Amino acid sequence: MKKTTATIAALCVAFTASASADNAKSAQKADASKSSEAAPKTADKQAKWPAYRGKSFQVSYPVGWKAQPLEAKTAKESNAATFTSPDGAMQLYIFSPQWDGEPPGIELDAAKETETAKKTDRGMSSGVQGTFTWTTIAAKDKSYTRAYQSFKAKEEPIHWVIGMKYKDDAALAKYRADYARFKGSLEQFAD
Repeated sequence: MKKTTATIAALCVAFTASASADNAKSAQKADASKSSEAAPKTADKQAKWPAYRGKSFQVSYPVGWKAQPLEAKTAKESNAATFTSPDGAMQLYIFSPQWDGEPPGIELDAAKETETAKKTDRGMSSGVQGTFTWTTIAAKDKSYTRAYQSFKAKEEPIHWVIGMKYKDDAALAKYRADYARFKGSLEQFAD
């Protein structure tokens, strides 16, 4: 496998969501500026984070967080994984298969959740045209919010998703920088 040179952070619009549209807009601006400003400064810190190597991707995640492969027994067989903070208030999500597929574990549970926001836009990822979709889902009992950014190629079998599930706005604020670093650390592999 050879490593692609681009990372998701360089390929897609920065996205951090919160329950309200106003908070989402300001969070996107903060996330984007932190990503661009922090990249050179965090190189040494990034090396200290554990690396999770999936079937066709690698991502770094915060020390002390629990990594869990989804729909596979081991990390090296997985196309998707979650990473949960020690206090359980934030969970990061990645789905990055070599080609196409459906992301496990993030479908809307209409009995318990409501889709609160959805936006789509055309763009490019790894030089391929496709559609970016940003989705925010909130628990009806207000116990958590989930936010995902996905890319699905127009003419190629490519589909990836990155996101987070957080307990409340305080958890989002506490872990926003970790999410940006996690998102920026994604490396995708090809044949």
